[in-house]
Amino acid sequence: MKKAIWWTVILLLPLWVKGQSGKNNKKGYVKFGTGLYLDISYFKDHKTYKDPYSGLSPQAVVPGKTIWIEGGYKLNNGLILFGNAMWELTRRERIDVLYHGQKELYFEENYSANVGYEIHLGKRNFFTPSLGILYNRLTTSTADYDITVNPDQSLSFSNPHIFNRIDQEIGINLNIDYYYLFKSNLFLGFRANAIYLLSIGMEGLGFTPIVGVKF
Repeated sequence: MKKAIWWTVILLLPLWVKGQSGKNNKKGYVKFGTGLYLDISYFKDHKTYKDPYSGLSPQAVVPGKTIWIEGGYKLNNGLILFGNAMWELTRRERIDVLYHGQKELYFEENYSANVGYEIHLGKRNFFTPSLGILYNRLTTSTADYDITVNPDQSLSFSNPHIFNRIDQEIGINLNIDYYYLFKSNLFLGFRANAIYLLSIGMEGLGFTPIVGVKF
């Protein structure tokens, strides 16, 4: 509940700033998108890492889905300050000997504070690169079990149980946006997004359409 209240405040901040300034009625915006997410967290070392029992390597790229929403405000110098909330869902195949081929669920939550710059390309076309500090929370739902090595070197497995593991990381969020602004202040475009976690490296890539409005 506290997290929901916090992000509601961030996303509604542009409305408050607009009401305080009263100078420009098109500096605030809200936009969202949903589309393709690619988990590339094992891309760098998928050829070198192998499960000690099965000898199999993890998938290099796992496709999934992403959805995000953000709100921001454009300063007089062209800089844009905004907050973003983004969620991803992927299913990665297991490589252990007992559940080989079955899929476990990965659910990622990303919350970031960003700064960008809006570049006018001519007419009503705009290009906006942005960079931000990101908090990443990954929940992995999987079936887990214990492995025992018997005196004859055979393996014994315990009964499986559902286990939810939560990992939290700090990272960097890079966005590249293009959009076309209509006279109604509605805009449509496309976003390419990259997530880099400080302790892991490249985590994922997102590709989504953009729907938004300026006010």
